[in-house]
Amino acid sequence: MMFLLRNIDFMENNMKLLPPKLIMHYKEQKSAVEKSFPFIHCRISSKGLICDGIFTLPKSSTEYEIQLKYEVSKRPKVYVLNPEIEYNQDIHMYKDSSLCLFYPPDNSWKKNSQLFDTIIPWTVEWLVNYEIFKLSGKWVGPYKSH
Repeated sequence: MMFLLRNIDFMENNMKLLPPKLIMHYKEQKSAVEKSFPFIHCRISSKGLICDGIFTLPKSSTEYEIQLKYEVSKRPKVYVLNPEIEYNQDIHMYKDSSLCLFYPPDNSWKKNSQLFDTIIPWTVEWLVNYEIFKLSGKWVGPYKSH
């Protein structure tokens, strides 16, 4: 049983399972994110790029532990791991508890977009709107129903 667990772990971290062009893309995204946001650390796995960081907003004592999951063929997903934020359509989340950061039909996120100048700033904006929501009970950020 122990061998099986090690084998699964090895497969998760083995970049050789990805095509070289995809590995290069993930490495470029990883480098740009970590250079722009030193408090975020990314890793490349067979499932894509996974970035973790702790965000603390100015004038807030709350630390938000965030995880970004990115696969080229899918929209990037951002989750607040801690403190847990349960699904609530009023605060603009998807049912899987990922944050709704953009409206897909408006093409604000494209396959050639960079995470560091789109998804990460949009996450900060979402967190600011969430802080306002906690105080006012009203979502003031952009909103489109799903």
